Amino acid sequence: MDSAPSVRRSLTKAAVSPPERLDALLALLASGDIEWAPVVEDLHPLVVPIAREFSGSILGFLRWPTAPDSMPLPLVRTSGTQLERIARSTDEFLHRELATRDVRGEPLDGLLESCNRASPLYEPGTVRQSGLPLNAYLLTQVGVSWSFFEELVEAHLERGDLNAALITAERACQNPESWGRPSAFRAMLLHRLGKYAEARDCARAALHEPLWTFGHPIEPIGKMAGWSDIGAAVDHYRRLAEDPERLPLDRAAHRLDLACLEGGFGSSLRADIAELYLKGGYPEIAQWIHPRA
Repeated sequence: MDSAPSVRRSLTKAAVSPPERLDALLALLASGDIEWAPVVEDLHPLVVPIAREFSGSILGFLRWPTAPDSMPLPLVRTSGTQLERIARSTDEFLHRELATRDVRGEPLDGLLESCNRASPLYEPGTVRQSGLPLNAYLLTQVGVSWSFFEELVEAHLERGDLNAALITAERACQNPESWGRPSAFRAMLLHRLGKYAEARDCARAALHEPLWTFGHPIEPIGKMAGWSDIGAAVDHYRRLAEDPERLPLDRAAHRLDLACLEGGFGSSLRADIAELYLKGGYPEIAQWIHPRA
């Protein structure tokens, strides 16, 4: 596949190994409406692009700078300055797709063969043999996106079961993995239900995570947490990003937060971030983010 070498090269430049089932992932994506190898000047600096969707969003791998070697590459989708995590790994994404197609009675054919080529991932009939409904199987055996919990919450609300909605939103926050979206969503839910003090505390918890992981406009969450206005927040994050007493990696993280508030990731940001990662002891990532002449 023409796209495979370019994605592999990009991952190598980002100093990470390609996922075992990269070819299977690319084959699945090729069956949709996408464009390979997009060139995006203002792409989030930590994203290795795979393809552009018909909607204009970019699908890619998230390259956490300090992730342990054993941590798989999450799959993400861009939305403005935000990233939506759609799967914790390539295997999770493919497993979810195979299980869903199997339950629907759709043919697996080539996708199943490519997914199981290196090592077994899924066998037809596995969901049925588990005795679980598809959603329960995905939740307990595979992994689900944040939107799974959000859809459950809305379904509970439509039935008038506020307690179940609150419990579901809280459960989504139990393992956020440095992602702000669960707490941001729960804060908005609590606010909708008139639980303002709890909403404030949840919004503050969200602000401890990268702003680009909210999957939601940042300003309402900030105001819920106690921001006076967006200008004051910008000044706050700028001070954190420019504070020479802070560790370079912390400053890089705050520089990304600042870019979210200011509306985008430009070439000057990439240079700033690369310099901070270089100072922080990550020359490979620095070179990948902003290659030096």
